[in-house]
Amino acid sequence: MIIIFYSFFLIAVSVWSYSLIDVNLTLFNNRYWEIFRQWIIQLGYFQRQTNVYLYIAIVVILFIFYYYFSRNSNRHDPFRLSLLIGAILVLSYPALSHDLFNYIFDAKIVTYYHQNPYWFVPEHFKGDPWLRFMHWTHRTYPYGPSFLLFSLIPSFLAMNKFVLNFFLFKLLFTSSYCLAVYFLNKRNRRWAIIFATHPLVLMEGLVGMHNDLISVSLALTGMSLVFSNKQWWGRLILVFSVGIKYITLPFIFFSDNKRIKTLVMLVFLALMLYLSLTREIHPWYFLNIFALLPIVGLDLNLVNLFIFGLLITSVFYIKYGVLMETLQLLYKNILLYSFFMINSGVLFVLYFLRRKPNYYQKRVVYIFLVIFTCVTRLFLLDKTFVFASQETQSLLFNNLNLTLYVVPVLSIIFLILFLFLPRISFNTKTFFALLLITFTPLLSLTRQFSYLVAIILLILILSELFIIYRFKQKRDSIAVEKLGRFQYGVFITVFILAIIGPTKYFSSDFGVSTINYQKGISDAISQHKQIWEYNKQQNHKEYEKTNHLRIRVFPATIDIAGIKYLLRQDHNLQVTNRGLSFILCYLKACNKNSYMEGQLERGHLILPHGERVNFDEIFIIYEVPGKIALYGYR
Repeated sequence: MIIIFYSFFLIAVSVWSYSLIDVNLTLFNNRYWEIFRQWIIQLGYFQRQTNVYLYIAIVVILFIFYYYFSRNSNRHDPFRLSLLIGAILVLSYPALSHDLFNYIFDAKIVTYYHQNPYWFVPEHFKGDPWLRFMHWTHRTYPYGPSFLLFSLIPSFLAMNKFVLNFFLFKLLFTSSYCLAVYFLNKRNRRWAIIFATHPLVLMEGLVGMHNDLISVSLALTGMSLVFSNKQWWGRLILVFSVGIKYITLPFIFFSDNKRIKTLVMLVFLALMLYLSLTREIHPWYFLNIFALLPIVGLDLNLVNLFIFGLLITSVFYIKYGVLMETLQLLYKNILLYSFFMINSGVLFVLYFLRRKPNYYQKRVVYIFLVIFTCVTRLFLLDKTFVFASQETQSLLFNNLNLTLYVVPVLSIIFLILFLFLPRISFNTKTFFALLLITFTPLLSLTRQFSYLVAIILLILILSELFIIYRFKQKRDSIAVEKLGRFQYGVFITVFILAIIGPTKYFSSDFGVSTINYQKGISDAISQHKQIWEYNKQQNHKEYEKTNHLRIRVFPATIDIAGIKYLLRQDHNLQVTNRGLSFILCYLKACNKNSYMEGQLERGHLILPHGERVNFDEIFIIYEVPGKIALYGYR
């Protein structure tokens, strides 16, 4: 009965996916299809908020089914289940991505135009009607040769028929997915169930059609063959996997040896961390973590809260379309960061409540905490350097790239050292990870530094050191239990302190949007200066050609170091006490006594100390209503 319900739900997901079908794409010349298409487009393009709620419901229900299947894996055959899922979702539309159309056209460059997609961009073939469905038409082929080779198969078979291309490409993805489930099932039934029914695999792999699914499917197939002592076939398939997006490269060295598996996992996670910190995070990138199934097994479920957050970030795409605004991307990152923080907190509590976590469970929680440290440090340092003290500003401004890249690298080094030093207890390792997190708000948000917090932190550190010392001295069970309870309390307090900084940052008036505001201000100043100089030239008036300018800020306590940095970095302008002047007012610090005369504003801008500036001399060049107003001189 549950299979019937699941099947009907997947059919509903397939129907829903067409709500975001490209308006330029017809697919079928059929009257009934056109009626359905017009009806479903109303949901996707004109009832976006309702569509957001539907998508969230879909993700939640998929997770409910997933947990049912993973806990009842003995009742269901994973391979047959994958065939059912694949047969239904092969009919879906890639609602959350346009990548499938890029794959189709890139293969067409070879099979139809007989050109090399590594040399020719899609824009070169202007007039091709398929370009209407593509995005990123200006780039050459971005993937490895393996995927190009695979994509030629459906492209040849489709004989330049778009609909055939569409469904044959989807069949290619579905086949790779079923192949991975088949070989995983030979090794471990529950691993196969996890991969076959996980919402991230279904939504981003089978519905979204990202080639990461083929990459991870080949990696799982190759490792399953290595497990079965079919080394040559297994390594060959792993090479094909690497030749798609290269992220699965560490798995070529996979073996059943515990230390090698741990090393492979660490290198892979380091690559994932690097990619996550150096580009926009997309949910489908994390399809690759399923390649860890033969290493961590069921412990992959420990990161499901974060994966849920990854899937939920697609609501911004559903509601706004393509994410073009920096602010939307920033909110997306905040959502991801929040789920990462929640997942870290759950793991923290879980592994102090559980008495005997196994080898990999310990490492999963520790790795998660250290990655959380890296992400926290990078995110906060990158977004809040403008609030730092003068000493911290100097360090960050002079070594910004160094700061952003060295911190994660050092954290990874700490991670490897702790993992391979068995004399250091798991609790001690976890404490160091949490300590790194705790220092983040203290180092980054120095404007919020509190001596009380510093004293509390020092007491906690000394308490933890005392606990470790006493634990070595006394081995009786009563003493150990008492110290364990005390240590649990210390760790909880440390973790609470760790999230104070980010929480205060996200709730502050200028915290979330600071970088956006400052970028807008610096660009407006640069543009106004160029226009002013151009007008002087046109009117044959003398002026001093200089890269210096003056900014008067109200209230004076507002630190504009971030604006100075952006002006210097992006526009080669120096903020000094001479040059063209600007007035910057925060939170209505300046009052206006003015009226409109046609298109001109007359009256005065009243500064906090009583000075009046005539609106014939200045005009507004950038504004965030109720928060920021920037005035430039005529």
